[in-house]
Amino acid sequence: MIASATTSLEGVRPDLLYRINVVTVTMPPLRERRDDILPLAETFAAKRKKIDPSAKELLVAHPWPGNVRELRNAIERAVLTGEDDAIRSDALQMSGAEFVTAAARGKWTLDQLEENYIRAVLKETRSNYSKAAEILGINRKTLLEKRKKYGLE
Repeated sequence: MIASATTSLEGVRPDLLYRINVVTVTMPPLRERRDDILPLAETFAAKRKKIDPSAKELLVAHPWPGNVRELRNAIERAVLTGEDDAIRSDALQMSGAEFVTAAARGKWTLDQLEENYIRAVLKETRSNYSKAAEILGINRKTLLEKRKKYGLE
């Protein structure tokens, strides 16, 4: 039996454990099975939402230390809290460091990273352009130009 299963079965009578321990299944972590990430994410999103290409890149690039459970929680949270008909990268609610690291692994261009960061800040500020511009460290006019450039609402 694998170590993690043994620790989760503490308190089970040894004779019963011996009888049910017929087959041991080991599964590599999700970070080693990158090809499984998008099919799992699409299954968790069900038919409720599509997954935006930039969000797909972020999903594949993320290390998923919590494995499938973390992926499922992230998708379900994005489905419930997302305002669009698609799951976007800003709906995945990753920390800034995770976002940048995953974007780098996904080989996003600087424009893609900037667009998704601006989208996340606008969502966080509920489209308060003055507050968003302050957080981004740019003036409001520049934010409005970038918003137009990226087609953001």
